[in-house]
Amino acid sequence: KFLPQNPCKAFYISRIHNQAWVRGDYSDLVVRLSSVYSQLRNDKKIEETNAAAGSFKRTTSKYWVKTEDISRVKYAILKHLPVFLQKTSTGESDSQLTNSVYLDNDQLELYQGRLDKGPGAVALRLRWYGGNNPSLVFVERKTHRDRWTGEMSVKERFIVK
Repeated sequence: KFLPQNPCKAFYISRIHNQAWVRGDYSDLVVRLSSVYSQLRNDKKIEETNAAAGSFKRTTSKYWVKTEDISRVKYAILKHLPVFLQKTSTGESDSQLTNSVYLDNDQLELYQGRLDKGPGAVALRLRWYGGNNPSLVFVERKTHRDRWTGEMSVKERFIVK
């Protein structure tokens, strides 16, 4: 405050802004709390095998969570389910920021097609993982297929550097 040009002040302000608790990143705490709740619930740890990894059908539900609510939502979930740790480029994490920009025309035809879940409905998007300045961006095309036909939905993608 009194010495705004002081390089020491800039250093400490930068350090403070990089602290997880300032950024609202409570991932380490979420993982520890999940472990405590798992012990209280008597959860059994199941080791994943390569055979088991390919022998299930995945269905997903996606939710839009405001950034300021992420920790609250994680806490609400971990009271009932153990946290799944995924491998990332920097180790293991309980979450990974996923960024998607969907491409469409002015009439939102692709969006409407995906809402209707008609056979052959297409989503076209740019996707990258992590925070600022992505080093890899994927161009993805997802094509919906009705399950009853026996065909699987398809996701095709390539990298833009």
